[in-house]
Amino acid sequence: MTFARTTMSLVTKIGLAISAIAGLIVGLVVYLDEAGIAAKAQQMLKAGTVVSAVPTSASSSTTKRRRGGTSTTYTIRYAFPDAQGRRIEGSDTATAGEYASLGDSSRPGTIRPSARLDVVYERGNPSNNGLKSRFDSQSQVDFTNVAIAFGLVLAVALLITWGVRGFMKRRLVPEPVAVPTSSPSWQPPPVT
Repeated sequence: MTFARTTMSLVTKIGLAISAIAGLIVGLVVYLDEAGIAAKAQQMLKAGTVVSAVPTSASSSTTKRRRGGTSTTYTIRYAFPDAQGRRIEGSDTATAGEYASLGDSSRPGTIRPSARLDVVYERGNPSNNGLKSRFDSQSQVDFTNVAIAFGLVLAVALLITWGVRGFMKRRLVPEPVAVPTSSPSWQPPPVT
């Protein structure tokens, strides 16, 4: 094996190892972030107090995405009594279904007087509160984000590896040159 081929083989192996390690590191970082969010949500559900809150207002805002389409965020403001009977106000983002369920069909644009939301608050700090549905949805690690992060980093690193390998192949490996063989049909060109 020539020096060039040995070098290309080594660079390819190192690139593949770096690609796998980079993908694993990024996947692990995203997993730890997701696990931290899930742990906080589980702690709030376990140690927090669930109350029925009265929605005071609801709004939606739509933003355009850079690559086309729109994204709508639903915000609900609510009030609830804490364990000492104090009125605590809070707000949180909601799903489209929760937002729609608050509306009064007889008076569009208003909240039904009987509408209620389940809210969880921290016993020692009632200002730390949120919709129970949000904490329920965050209490499990979402492996989709982990897989996407791992896959993207791995794909980019592999593309870089193959690009470097291709560059090295063009630079280090000489192209074969056709050398005429001595055969009876071959004649030297005439001298003029």
